[in-house]
Amino acid sequence: MRTVCLLYGCQCNACCDRIERALRRVKGVGSVELNLYKATATVEHDESCLCDDLIAAIERIGFLAEIHATDHKCQDHNPSGYQEK
Repeated sequence: MRTVCLLYGCQCNACCDRIERALRRVKGVGSVELNLYKATATVEHDESCLCDDLIAAIERIGFLAEIHATDHKCQDHNPSGYQEK
């Protein structure tokens, strides 16, 4: 499965490293690729890994995120404090 997360507050390579480490610790995650320019994290994972698990891992370290695209059957998740207009 592949899930792309939009990242908010990720402004440098150190931020990317922190997010990547947090996502790699989530059970079921196989690989993580971050793109600082696009502010995205592309995560390859198995079915045991839920979209909410990915978002929670990112939010636990102080960043906001939302699911941009996924082929996993999960609920869309908006970051806490972020409101769509």
